[in-house]
Amino acid sequence: MTPVNANANAGLLAVEGLTDHHFVLHLCRKANPALETRFSCRDYRGRQGVLDAAGVLINNPNFAAIGFLLDADNDSAQCWRDVTDRIAAAAPEIQIPPALAGNGAIIPANLDFGSPRIGIWIMPDNSSAGDLENFVTQMMPDGDQVWPLAQAYI
Repeated sequence: MTPVNANANAGLLAVEGLTDHHFVLHLCRKANPALETRFSCRDYRGRQGVLDAAGVLINNPNFAAIGFLLDADNDSAQCWRDVTDRIAAAAPEIQIPPALAGNGAIIPANLDFGSPRIGIWIMPDNSSAGDLENFVTQMMPDGDQVWPLAQAYI
């Protein structure tokens, strides 16, 4: 696991791999450097690692918020079910939306039960098959002259 920042009582973003970790780190630095001090980002070495950690994370009182950033791979709906099943098993009192919205999911903290605020984003866009790399390609501006060169190189 590679923490961006070990800021207790802040937030934690659980990601599948080092690529995701570095992407989040650099995106936050570019968008708003202050974000880097508000949460930690940890690589759980694959989807299964994130899923295995989900129950423990949402029951950890050291985090006010937990985020899950997962790749849809071939099925965004199955990925949603995988992560929400883990959350529901660990904390049945959490009110989980029945389906993932296009803008992701934010499940409010439940102070009665001590559960954190939970965020879920399934790459690339919460509905399509794909992954972080597909998300990044969607960020490319139309007519970008470097992108075709990068594609040809890879």
